[in-house]
Amino acid sequence: MPETPIYKYETHVVNSDAITLSSIVRNPRIYKPQDLLAACQNTTITCSDPQAPPAVSAVVNYLLAGFFVYAHRTGLYNRQRTLWESLSKVVAVSAYQLKSGFLRRTPLPILDLHLCDYRERMLVLARLIEPGFSAREREYEKLLNSFLDKAQRSSGLAGLFFCCPAPVPGILLNKVAKLTGALDPVARYESVLPAPWSVPLDLIEISMESGSGGSTPGSQPLRLVHPNLSSTRRIRAAVIDQPGSGALNLQAG
Repeated sequence: MPETPIYKYETHVVNSDAITLSSIVRNPRIYKPQDLLAACQNTTITCSDPQAPPAVSAVVNYLLAGFFVYAHRTGLYNRQRTLWESLSKVVAVSAYQLKSGFLRRTPLPILDLHLCDYRERMLVLARLIEPGFSAREREYEKLLNSFLDKAQRSSGLAGLFFCCPAPVPGILLNKVAKLTGALDPVARYESVLPAPWSVPLDLIEISMESGSGGSTPGSQPLRLVHPNLSSTRRIRAAVIDQPGSGALNLQAG
């Protein structure tokens, strides 16, 4: 029997005649930060369950808006163009909860997010480890490995996101850096996994309190930690607002 998502998000364009995310990807160089903000405000996200955990909704919003805006403002979209363009095509996000055990299945605070287009094709796959999850670093590595195994069995993907609570374990940062050739000055921003994946893998750090929408004092609720764009003066100067400044209108269905 096919697995059933526990939450489902759908995106809707408010005014098709106004600026949209799709119109931006067709000619990204002509658009300014205020245009991207207008495009985000012209899109709504509706959740199937008003009781969905804040962290899940926050990650969905970040991937579809915050990251999209951040990649445009920093120029990252040039290095991860296919992934960036695919995010503008997402119309639905299905959240599937991982479980442990064989006879008695126990839900885990870990979800896989399938970002799909209007044909229900999965374009992007993300794994979310919810705030409050506590485990040894090796457990995080196992979760990454199982995530990559799942991605290998999924065809047609444009990119991957692995999202986990702050601080991101060093073992994850080191492994992803090694897999994606982060020592190369160009490849580090493309962050492309080797074959058989051959798609970008980005790490997202979540600084939110468990069970709430609040963030840890002094931190951004979600931020890209790999590839690390704050390491060059040129990129820092290109960022006008914070990474999560683009936000879609999130509504409960």
